[in-house]
Amino acid sequence: MSVATADAADLRRRTRVVVLGSAAAIAGAVLLAASGWLVTRAAQRPPVLALLAAIVVVRALGLVRAFGRYGERLAAHDLAFRQLAELRVRWYRRLVAEPGRDRRGATALPAADLLSRFVVDVDELQHRDVRVRQPLVVAGAAAAVTTVLAAVILPAAGLVLGGGMLIAGTVVPALAYLAARGELRRQGDARAALVDELVEAIDAAPQLALAGRAGERLARIDRASAELTRIGRRDAAAAALAQGLGTLLAGAALIGTLLVAVGPARDGSLDPVWLGALALLALGAFEAIAALPEAATRAVSVAAAQRRLDEAVGEQADGGRSEGSLLYSDSRSSLLPETGRTDAAPVGAVLRARGVAHRPGGPGAALVLDGIDLELAPGERIAVIGASGAGKTVLVQLLAGLVRPDVGEIALGAGRLDSLDPAAVRAHVRLAGQEAHLFATSIANNVRIGAPGASDEAVDRALRASGLGGWLDALPDGAATLVGEEGFAVSGGQRQRIALARCLVSPARLLLLDEPTAMLDPPAARAFLSDLATAASDRGVLVITHERIGLDGFDAVYELRDGRLRRMTR
Repeated sequence: MSVATADAADLRRRTRVVVLGSAAAIAGAVLLAASGWLVTRAAQRPPVLALLAAIVVVRALGLVRAFGRYGERLAAHDLAFRQLAELRVRWYRRLVAEPGRDRRGATALPAADLLSRFVVDVDELQHRDVRVRQPLVVAGAAAAVTTVLAAVILPAAGLVLGGGMLIAGTVVPALAYLAARGELRRQGDARAALVDELVEAIDAAPQLALAGRAGERLARIDRASAELTRIGRRDAAAAALAQGLGTLLAGAALIGTLLVAVGPARDGSLDPVWLGALALLALGAFEAIAALPEAATRAVSVAAAQRRLDEAVGEQADGGRSEGSLLYSDSRSSLLPETGRTDAAPVGAVLRARGVAHRPGGPGAALVLDGIDLELAPGERIAVIGASGAGKTVLVQLLAGLVRPDVGEIALGAGRLDSLDPAAVRAHVRLAGQEAHLFATSIANNVRIGAPGASDEAVDRALRASGLGGWLDALPDGAATLVGEEGFAVSGGQRQRIALARCLVSPARLLLLDEPTAMLDPPAARAFLSDLATAASDRGVLVITHERIGLDGFDAVYELRDGRLRRMTR
């Protein structure tokens, strides 16, 4: 579907919501007016035939209101859900690849805050049309029709009713907007602070307990929760005040309409049966107006969500920690600039690190890598071993182009990584993290993260090349089997092999595997590395590990110690 076609379809959906909502609101107000006339006229006990036309009108308006309201609900939900799906894709794409944006020196957001923005704030944006713009148009249409109808019955009543709706539709929403603006803008920040506190407390629970700091952390969580609750209460108070003021104005308009109509009814210039119609019309006219204060406060929420999302895409780096840059990286190291990209590296290019030194924590932090020289060419098998904390993961992140070294350079072919198009780097170099994340979907879809357009045959070949052929054949649904939330339905070894299949299904010629055997026992680790040697074929493979198990078939084995690489002898 072209952009123009998609825009036209979206415009039709918006128009449908407005038309149905306006029809329902107008029909509801006119229905009350007709009902008031009918009840008042029936009290005079005229012949039944004299009421027949009014009865038909009331029934017709009742049907129009019911079907209009039902259709408006269906159309609004359809519009909101379609827009939400588009918004999620659009903002995620802006997060992972914002072309032309220079992000040097940007501050990375905490992962919990980022997740909150891309769930809660993106969800909030779906209300822009349905909860903000549509009520405004519907209220305007209903107010115009009811004012004209009241003026036709009695010009003075039209003036009073129109003036009351004008005040209720402008002053009250403006007051609600001003009352909620400060609090709702702070609500997203308060929510993010609470989420950060909760995530940190969960992640560091054992350390906090051992250090005797659990009570202090709970107190911080309580303070963050209390702040969010306070903001929510103020928001609710502003909404209640606006609702009460709107009801007060509706009552005042009703009284004013009756006051200007009583005199003409007494002197005979207005048929008394129209008093009931005007009274109920005044009540029905404010039904659509009553939604405007909520629309005003929702406009503040939408604007705050938009601001927070703009900040998120403006502050994030391109890459992620692993999984082909699909996951967010918490690293606060130097971020790669997006400007000045050159063409892709040639097929078969060698990945080289020359004189690389890096401090992951920035200036003043400990030097983790110092003078690293390393090459990986297609067809080579290289292993890097080292103790936990030696900097092995930092090394593969540098080689994958996720962060930039402080000293030295990393090149792919003849071009530096920081001068190449990130998409071209990912096409040549693929990183699988030590904790391969599995999404709550099928095995095949988890593999397709490495190549979204991969065919079923390509996915099957990658899985079998990873050593999962026998397991797949034993599954009733094969690669369509669901792995469950967080991949709980698969073992650690199967998880690592699915991660390997992600790399194999991709077009990358150089594979970087960070601790692929960390969760495997020695026999399983040897089997995995043996299958890897066969599955990788003519691709280059760099394996990061902390134990020298199953590395006999590798071309070179290096040890990372004290920030330097030393080649180990056989």
